[in-house]
Amino acid sequence: MKLAIASFTISFFTITSFSLPTFAIDPKMVVTEMDELLRGDSNYMLITMEVISPQFHRSVKMESWSLGKTKSFVRILSPPKDEGMGYLKLKNNLWMYMPDVEETIKIPPSMMLEPFMGSDFTYDDIIKESSMPDDYYVDWAGSGSYTVSGYDCYALELTPKPDADVVWGKMRCWVRKSDYMPIYWEYYDEDGYLVRIMEFSEFKYMGDRTIPAKWKMENREEEGHITIIYIDNAKFNISPDESIFTQQNLEDY
Repeated sequence: MKLAIASFTISFFTITSFSLPTFAIDPKMVVTEMDELLRGDSNYMLITMEVISPQFHRSVKMESWSLGKTKSFVRILSPPKDEGMGYLKLKNNLWMYMPDVEETIKIPPSMMLEPFMGSDFTYDDIIKESSMPDDYYVDWAGSGSYTVSGYDCYALELTPKPDADVVWGKMRCWVRKSDYMPIYWEYYDEDGYLVRIMEFSEFKYMGDRTIPAKWKMENREEEGHITIIYIDNAKFNISPDESIFTQQNLEDY
């Protein structure tokens, strides 16, 4: 289903278009500021992920660390059957450790679009393989300025650069003007069809900044499939120990 960039209603809030700002703003700068807000130079997060579908409802708890845009580590804490599973990203390489068989496998780039642990988030979302400012061209969407659920927002359209190894054909983002907070995203496939929508809410102060503590992802291709990520705790610019981002740490659980 395609959506027009004009005045329309989505879910519980209304998006209304206005004219472009009268002052010069670089749309790439807006996305860069938003990306930095969510990542920082490094970070640690304690996350609860609720996966909801018509057939089941499961909860996954995990810890994640990242350093720059090239190093990420994720450890699954629960449920018990998944406890100890780990994911390590170094540059363009991604490994998964399975404690039940004590085996580490390398995940090919083609799997980055696959669901992460049966959720509506992808490996790319969780492991942070791609970088919006680096991998996408950024321009205004529609008029470039909107009101989303009462917030004055920039509306942006992101299209992948020719050589970028990314999974989406296009993204549209609505970002709060006051602090570059993400409010609403749309994800499109290579044929231009809307695949997922994500709503950000419950803004809380964690570490040294305010971030959205609730990320709700809705799968538009499978009715009733929703995944909600809750950021239970977060720290930014923490200078994590380099030993975290090693295969020895991945397998040492």
